[in-house]
Amino acid sequence: MNKLFSRYCILFLAVFVLIMPNVNAQDKAEVGKKQVDHIVKVGAGGLLFVGNHPDGEGEVLAGVSYGADVWLDDKWSVMPEIGLWADSEIITGFNLGCGARYHFKASGGPGIIVGLGPELMILSDRGKYTYDADPKHGLNGKTKYRSCDIALHPSIVIESGKHWLWGLEGSIGINNMRLKYPEYNINGPTRFAYVMLTCGFRF
Repeated sequence: MNKLFSRYCILFLAVFVLIMPNVNAQDKAEVGKKQVDHIVKVGAGGLLFVGNHPDGEGEVLAGVSYGADVWLDDKWSVMPEIGLWADSEIITGFNLGCGARYHFKASGGPGIIVGLGPELMILSDRGKYTYDADPKHGLNGKTKYRSCDIALHPSIVIESGKHWLWGLEGSIGINNMRLKYPEYNINGPTRFAYVMLTCGFRF
């Protein structure tokens, strides 16, 4: 898990380093205008299993993340983000995303941010089958899920004052994550998706 976390951090830093030179160039051209917002978020929701899943239809999900929202102009920004999440089945993972975000404000209303982008999900705990009632069961100790997935990550956020952000975001996985064991009738695809309510602090 430590090696996986290190690689994940390196990927995130690489994205951040690629963006920062552009930010510095804009800073020189527009002195005094902030170009990067740092955002820390916590959230809770549901991890959904789409398709054939013998363990049930979903699990409670909680997560925490950090993002660097890089402004491109007065409406558009790009935010690389790294997060850690876990569900009630003790499946834990990291997600690395980079989304395009459009900022607007209705007349007399709060600011609204709409985002969309790709997300890489890496499982640090891939789950194992356990049959306590039958210790000799052939699935005992076998891994349930693949190690990573690519997903589409939409979000909508409402600004509350200068610092607070309240959002609804989700993720729709593309690949089949469940490993197949035809001899035990585990054949069908299982895709991961989640919906989460979030609270963020911007500084």
